[in-house]
Amino acid sequence: MKPSGRLEVLQLMKVMDSMLERAGVDNEEVGMHNVLEVLKVEQNIYNIVFHEIIRQVSVDCAERGELLSKLRSGISIFCERNIYENNGVLLISSPLSYRQRYVELLERIPRQMRTLYKEMMAQRVMDKHITDELFYFKEAIGQLTRELNTIREHDRRATVEAEKAYEELEKAVRDSEMNANLLDEYRELYELQRARLEGQIHQLTQEKELWSNTAYDLAYKDALDLSTLQQLTQEFRELLSQIGTEVGQAEAMSRERAGRIQDVCIIGLREVRGTLCFSFQILNEELAQYGGDVLLVRQEPLQTAAKLQKQWVELGLGVLARHKDLHGKMPSQLKMLEEVNKNSNRLCEQYRIRIHGENGEKILISLINSLEDWSFKLLTSKQKSAMLEAEWIKFFQAVSDWLAQIDDLLKFIGTVETPEERKHKTFTTNP
Repeated sequence: MKPSGRLEVLQLMKVMDSMLERAGVDNEEVGMHNVLEVLKVEQNIYNIVFHEIIRQVSVDCAERGELLSKLRSGISIFCERNIYENNGVLLISSPLSYRQRYVELLERIPRQMRTLYKEMMAQRVMDKHITDELFYFKEAIGQLTRELNTIREHDRRATVEAEKAYEELEKAVRDSEMNANLLDEYRELYELQRARLEGQIHQLTQEKELWSNTAYDLAYKDALDLSTLQQLTQEFRELLSQIGTEVGQAEAMSRERAGRIQDVCIIGLREVRGTLCFSFQILNEELAQYGGDVLLVRQEPLQTAAKLQKQWVELGLGVLARHKDLHGKMPSQLKMLEEVNKNSNRLCEQYRIRIHGENGEKILISLINSLEDWSFKLLTSKQKSAMLEAEWIKFFQAVSDWLAQIDDLLKFIGTVETPEERKHKTFTTNP
């Protein structure tokens, strides 16, 4: 047989590459534990290819084929011995492609070792994490077991209680069945009681509406009366304030007149007759304040105030009379109303004393009478002859009395005590 040509050699080369590719020799992802298997497969492929080449060469020259066969056996034994002895490092004299392929395969071993170490460390971390998770899971299982036991105990007690309740319910059902007639009687009694209570509620509702309307009317009337009462008391206060102002002004004028008389009596002794006439005129003007139309005009506001006081007192008594307690007693505000009425009466009486001049009017009358007598005497002495020395002494004594009376008048103006009360007060303080 003739040896094969160039086409068969190229086809053999393609077949060898295809078989190496299927064997995964160039696959870098092959693990360390699969490297030897890959080497065996690759060696087998090379043996097949060598055998085919030797067959093709032996056709042309048998000795050349035998030599290639010996070389194949020697290279195979030498490569296998160097792989096991030198940890996979091939001889430099090996063919370049064959040696380079085995070097690449053996270089994968450190990378695979590092990858394996990393995977081992990751596996350890994962194992530790799994161990912790298992520990936590064990604790959770223990906790759940304890809770389950608690729930079982609770269920057991609940079951016992439910059985007991069931027995009681069964007993109650039997009792209810036995007392069915009694229940009907109770129902009829309940209906009667309900009808009676509804009637009472209806009556109470009507009474409530009646009392509500009455209370509203009473409150409305009280509000009107209180408004009127406030208005009357306000008018009463304003009127009393006006009376006090007018009385104060009149008393200030009285003090001014009395002071003028006092100054005239002290300074004007040289012109006795003119002084007496002037003083007599002033005292008559002052006395006119306590009589006639002037007194009536000054009394009119006080009378109006008394009427207002009577109105608001009666109105207040009427309001309080509508709010008696269950025993018919008046409210506690009655004492306050009586106290206010008493104080108002006392204030009106004080203004009346000051308006009528009861606190010092007799002093004015005595002064006027004395001035009138001495004016007449002086007028008579002027027409006849001069007065005697004894008469002048009496006159100056009368002037001293007038000054003392004017001092008393100035003290008493604005006070509310009558001369009798002052005498009684002086008598009790100085026994």
